Amino acid sequence: MTLGRAFGSIAALTLLSRVSGFVRVAVFATLFGGGAEADIFLAVMILPELMYRFLTDGLVGSAAVPLFVETPSGGETERRTFGTLFWGLTAISLPVVFLMEIASGQICSLMVPGFLHESHVRMAVLFRIIAPYVVFSMQSGLMTAFLNARGRFAGPAFGPFLVNIVTIIGIIYLRGRPVEVLGPIVLVAIIIQTIWLMIQANRLLSGGFPLPVRSDFLGPVWREFLKRSAPVACWIFVTPMVPLFERYLLSHQGVGAVSVLNYTDKILYLPLGIISVSLASAVFPFLSELHGIDRARLLARSFGNLLVFLVPMTVMMYAGSEAVTDLIYRRGQFGALETGLTARLLAAYSFSLIPLSVSLLFNRLFFAEGWFRLSFFIGLSTVLVQVVFDALLVQHLGSVGVGWGQAVASSFQMGIFLMVLIKHEGVAIGKIVAVPIFEIFCAASVLTPPCIALIPRISILFGEGKLATLAGLVVCWSLLQIPLVILARYRDKPGQP
Repeated sequence: MTLGRAFGSIAALTLLSRVSGFVRVAVFATLFGGGAEADIFLAVMILPELMYRFLTDGLVGSAAVPLFVETPSGGETERRTFGTLFWGLTAISLPVVFLMEIASGQICSLMVPGFLHESHVRMAVLFRIIAPYVVFSMQSGLMTAFLNARGRFAGPAFGPFLVNIVTIIGIIYLRGRPVEVLGPIVLVAIIIQTIWLMIQANRLLSGGFPLPVRSDFLGPVWREFLKRSAPVACWIFVTPMVPLFERYLLSHQGVGAVSVLNYTDKILYLPLGIISVSLASAVFPFLSELHGIDRARLLARSFGNLLVFLVPMTVMMYAGSEAVTDLIYRRGQFGALETGLTARLLAAYSFSLIPLSVSLLFNRLFFAEGWFRLSFFIGLSTVLVQVVFDALLVQHLGSVGVGWGQAVASSFQMGIFLMVLIKHEGVAIGKIVAVPIFEIFCAASVLTPPCIALIPRISILFGEGKLATLAGLVVCWSLLQIPLVILARYRDKPGQP
């Protein structure tokens, strides 16, 4: 499968899952708004969702994809390699769940100390129900890595859609009841996704899905996986400090601040999931096969795709933050106050969209090169930078400070990645990679100011209401997207530099 087809299939199905995720969040926001019930559920969900994201996109994928690429397909070795990693990771995740179960009260109190004691007690109950999410996340991440390494992208990308559909049905069916009853629904949803991925993996494995048989365990494979993933594992377990610290800070900012942060995250991670994560997942197996300057050129092409797709996203999220938030969330219990808070936070977070996306691709390059320790130290330094800036900016700016803190930290991370690449690979390769990054930031800087003035004026032309807002946003989006697509086509013509 070509890179374009791989990216297209992942992006299309990720769009389906993200749209369904938006529906899930919009339904939840309509029924629960930004009150205490929403704070409890969304604060509990942040840890399993983070672990799923980091396990799937980080720890498991970073080490497992290159390992599966190196393993011959279709034989007993492949089956035993898969079984070794699948059951080994399952065995590791079970003690983690046990610790989460017995320490649920302490974990919840540390996450959001500003909540009332009653809220902490309810959070602990919900947390114990959802804790097994970690096991199924680990298994899903490993199976996704295996399928991606074998050129299967559509099947794994469909899994999150199943999770969202089940959760939406549960939210609607259980509306009006305490949020604790949503815990089993969320757990059932991730189990359904895991079963779906098992079916996909079973079709490729010779001899069927492996059982946990000790004689089939490959010690050298497991040790190699641990060697590759150990630095990334350290980074994965440090990285959740940031969102947890953000919720720690915002739990002192009043009722609703934590839920507003979660609603904003969903908007931010829509383009990150559809474009950035999809592109990183598609390009990773190719980066694992290429070497030297070929890797750099492929990375530069990937950054060129970010120019076309992410610049309009960034501009719209900043210049049209209030219109976007109003269109998506404002209904039911989600009123003008929640809309305004979410819009201001979204505008701040929009500055981190491009550097976060660039860093995702840099991470895949470093993993393909085998630079796992470098990735860990860059990630650790980024976490420290963000914690410091979050604390300082929230103190002076309030809730919106966490958005600006992430913008600073993600830009720092991107810069460090580029400098390390230049140091190890030379200025020539660094230039190949740096030019499209420079073009991305120039385009975003030039297009943002006129859009700030343009979006309100265009929306007025279509009247009032959500349909008018949507029409105005679509027109502005088209005005941004068309020239960038033309530029990309011009650059891809034969004979062009």
